Amino acid sequence: TAYNILEVIQNKSKAGDAVVLVGDFNAGADSLTVSQLTSSLTRCYSGWKFHGIDHVLTNFHARRVVHSANLGGHGSDHDALSITFKLGPK
Repeated sequence: TAYNILEVIQNKSKAGDAVVLVGDFNAGADSLTVSQLTSSLTRCYSGWKFHGIDHVLTNFHARRVVHSANLGGHGSDHDALSITFKLGPK
């Protein structure tokens, strides 16, 4: 569940860590699961297949996204997502 994921992030990350959570959540952007995750994380990018159930979430602002692309589903029933972040000093 979203609560368990957020609890692991809270317990395992340290101040200043960049957290990037990527996956097939079987939940669209408007779902309860993603809503709960985005209470603490920023949704930076989502796929298109199945109404967008693949997501990239972070603990930093989306303006750190340098590039994002949906590479399609070649060989999978899900989208291949590509995202590049600029990390380091602001």
